[in-house]
Amino acid sequence: MKKLKRNVKHKSAVLALIVALALTGCGGKESESGQSDLESLIEDAQDAFRETEGTDAEGGYEVSNNSADGTDYGAEGDAAGWRGDCYRFECEGKNGDALNGKITSILLAYDTFVYAVTEDDALFMLRPEIYFSKEESEIKSDRIIDGCGIEELAYADSHIACGQDRFVCFDMMEGFDEEAVEDLYMLESLSDMPDVAYTFENMQKADVADGRNLIIITEDAAVYVYEDTDHQVRAGYKDSYSDEYTMFEDVSFEGEPERSGVKVDKSIFRFLLTDDGELLYIKKANLNSDLADNVDGVSVSYADLTDQIDGKVMDIYNLQNDSECCYAVDEDQNIYYISTIYEDDITAEKITQFENGTITDIQGFSGMYDEMLIRTADGSGYFYDGDGLYPLRKIDALDGTYKKAVLLAMGDILALGNDGYLYVIENNN
Repeated sequence: MKKLKRNVKHKSAVLALIVALALTGCGGKESESGQSDLESLIEDAQDAFRETEGTDAEGGYEVSNNSADGTDYGAEGDAAGWRGDCYRFECEGKNGDALNGKITSILLAYDTFVYAVTEDDALFMLRPEIYFSKEESEIKSDRIIDGCGIEELAYADSHIACGQDRFVCFDMMEGFDEEAVEDLYMLESLSDMPDVAYTFENMQKADVADGRNLIIITEDAAVYVYEDTDHQVRAGYKDSYSDEYTMFEDVSFEGEPERSGVKVDKSIFRFLLTDDGELLYIKKANLNSDLADNVDGVSVSYADLTDQIDGKVMDIYNLQNDSECCYAVDEDQNIYYISTIYEDDITAEKITQFENGTITDIQGFSGMYDEMLIRTADGSGYFYDGDGLYPLRKIDALDGTYKKAVLLAMGDILALGNDGYLYVIENNN
């Protein structure tokens, strides 16, 4: 049986148990050295705890921190408040040869899915399952499409993956791997359940001329809105009878007040930060037609969120598992969590003020939005946990070492090395 990781893991639990036994069973009796049994037991527990560093709950695996070219990919054990080992993780199975050493970009979507692009121009969905033991952990993979054309992933969800100048749209189908079991109704226990298999259908891909970021796309990929390289909002439309998109350069904004010619400072999926410092949430894309019902334009409806932030908004970041939420950073580096799940009840919550450098990236989840992976301009990484005993911890293993790092839902970090391999940086706190 695989042991899923918890916030309090094996080593910490052993230490806590020994200390608890000492507190309840030993009192304060002194030994011949003048040291109480309680103090002696606590010291013994601490020594035992130190001896387990670099091992798993079963008694150990070798920790690999170096790539094939000798690059050091992180520190073992304690790293300035971050307790966890770092090791290289190779994907197994039929896609292993296509992934290991060949990954060029990764991006998290939902709590558990990681999208990956390879040097062979293939797009994969990865499913990391990180347990106490490296031997029990695995990264499952499903190939979405060859020739995706994406160089650097910017956004992904259950039916879309996009990067600069390109998007791939698909239907993701989930089911059992029927080849793994003959009769699903004859299973003896849950441990015999076959693996979940994913297939991808109704595949569509398109080049976005002079595109920077995709702002919104309909599920059938008939309409998409994006920011171009001149920081203007543009749109494309394709009807059911055409293989080519009709491009529209004048996208109107339907709101209070109505806008046109919006100049964009930064765009992420569903959110815009304008040159004037306004923060807009894009609700949906709409088709405009002439009297003969010919589509002659695209507009978007939006909500203005600017007043939800106390200071001037300087940057915005997606949440991995919810396109209706985002992080916003103001001029004093206060971090806000903004939720538009209920359009009539938009909320903005100030989480913390970050004082350890200039923020360049924030990753988190809408259900645990006050747990964040923060990257800074000098390449450092920090884990912020608003409910933790030590809310902010620096992750020395991330200092300028990896091309990209993503925060998994269980608190571990999956990082992409310059050698094209994936590395796991454990969170054992």
